[in-house]
Amino acid sequence: MDILVWSMNSFGFFVQDDWRATRKLVLNLGLRYDRYGAFVAKGKFADTPAAFFNLDGLLDPANFIWGPLRDPMKPMKSDNMNLGPRFGFAYTADSRGNFVVRGGFGVNFSGFDAAHWENQVGRRQELPYNLTFSRAESAALGLRFPVYNEDVVPLILAQNRPARPSARVNPNFESPYAMNYTLGIQRALTSTLVLETAFVGSRGVKFNMVRVFNKTDRLTGSRPNPADIQGSYIDNSQQTNYNSWQTSLKQRLTRGLALNVHHTWGKALSYTGGDVAPGYMGDTRGSIEDFNNVKIERSLSTGDAAHSVSIDWVYQAPTPFANSAAGRQVLGGWQVSGIWKARTGLPLGVSQTGGRPDIIDFGNAVNTNCCSFGNLQYLNPAAFQRVTVITASGQTFQRGHANSAPLRGPGIWNVDLSLGKSFALRENTKLELKADMLNALNHTQYTAVATNLTGIGFGGVTGTASARVVQLQLRLAF
Repeated sequence: MDILVWSMNSFGFFVQDDWRATRKLVLNLGLRYDRYGAFVAKGKFADTPAAFFNLDGLLDPANFIWGPLRDPMKPMKSDNMNLGPRFGFAYTADSRGNFVVRGGFGVNFSGFDAAHWENQVGRRQELPYNLTFSRAESAALGLRFPVYNEDVVPLILAQNRPARPSARVNPNFESPYAMNYTLGIQRALTSTLVLETAFVGSRGVKFNMVRVFNKTDRLTGSRPNPADIQGSYIDNSQQTNYNSWQTSLKQRLTRGLALNVHHTWGKALSYTGGDVAPGYMGDTRGSIEDFNNVKIERSLSTGDAAHSVSIDWVYQAPTPFANSAAGRQVLGGWQVSGIWKARTGLPLGVSQTGGRPDIIDFGNAVNTNCCSFGNLQYLNPAAFQRVTVITASGQTFQRGHANSAPLRGPGIWNVDLSLGKSFALRENTKLELKADMLNALNHTQYTAVATNLTGIGFGGVTGTASARVVQLQLRLAF
C-alpha cells in the first residue's frame, strides 16, 4: 500500500526559428527555459509521517560535519534558472549543392529525476533508510550474522541521536546539463554516393554523482565522524567529456544495391561512468575511493569504444526471364540484406578484496593472443599485484595504482544476414517470406572477463554473446 505522495513542479518553454540569411546560408536559432521544482514528499495518512529528510549541506567535508535538519517540506532548493541556447547552420559551398558545411552547438538540461530520492523517503528522521556497520561498531552493538531489522531498530532508537538520514543530497542540487557541439561536411562524390564526416562532441556539466560519506579510515577502521553513520551523498560533482570523429559513406540504391559504411573514432571520460541515472543504476560505477579526491577517478566512461564500424547493405536481385510469369514467381522478388558490426573493447575495471590492486606491468596486462577455444586467459595475473588489506577496516592499506577502468575488454565483430522472397498473388496483394540470421556466421564473441584479482579464475573469459539465431517471418501485404 502506498503510504506517501511526492511532487515536483516543473515547467519550461522554448522559441526556435530557421532563418535563411543568404541564398547559401541557413541558420537555426533557439532558446529554451526550464524550471525544475524540488522533490517534496509527505505521508498520506496522519499515522504515517513519511518525508524526505535531508540535512542543510556538508559544512566540513574532511570531518563530515553537516548542517541541521531541513524542513521536510523544503528538503532542497528548486532550480529556477536554466537557459539552454541552441545554434546551428548549414552552408552550401558550391553552386550545385554538392558540398555542404554544417555545424551546431546546444545546451540541454536533463532536469531532476525523482528516482534519486523516492527510495530515500523515511518514516522517522532518527531512523535511517539503511545502515552500514564497521567491524568495531558491530562488536560494540553485539551484532552477529544473521541480523534482521527487528534486531537493529531498537538499538538505533535507544541511542536517541538527532536526524541521521542515510542518503543526503546537496540542498543546492542543480539540474545536470550537456553542451553538444558538431562541425562537419557533406560531399556528393557522385549522383548516388555521398560522404559525410564530422567532429562530434559533448561535455556533461554538473551531472549527479553518488559517493560514500564518513567511510571508515583505511588504517584504523574508525570513522572521521564517530557520531555519524555511513551513507550516500548525492551532488553535482560528475563531469563528462566525449569527443569523436564520425564518418559515413552512403550509396543510394543503384543497380539494386544500397550500401552504407559508418565509422566512429572517439573517447569518453568521466569520474563514475558518465551516467545521469539515479544511484548506482544505469552505467554508473561506484568507484569513488576518496570522498575528497574525486578528480583522481577520471577514467574511461562505461560503454566507451575507441573504434566502432558498421556496414549495412540491401541488394534487390534482378529477375531473370522477367517476361515469363513462372520466371517472375520463382526467380523474381529476391532480396538479400545484412549488417556487419565491429568495435574495439569496452572499459574494464580490476578489483580485489577491499579495493583495487596495483598494475605492475601495464604493457603485458592483456593477453593479445586471446581469445579462442582453449585460450581464454584475457588478463595476465602476473601483471597485477594485490595490495595488503587492513583487518580493522577491511580495506587496502593504500589506494591501488589501477583506476576504475584502466583497461579494455575484448573487441567483437558480428554479421547479421537476411534473405527474403516476395510472391505476387494479385495486383495489390503479395506474400513475403523472410529468414533472418542473427550472428549468421555463428562467430563466438567474448564479452565478459573475471576482474576480481582475489577471485577464482581471474582474467579468464566468463561470458559470450548469443550464438546464431534464425527467425522466419511470413507476411501478407495488401
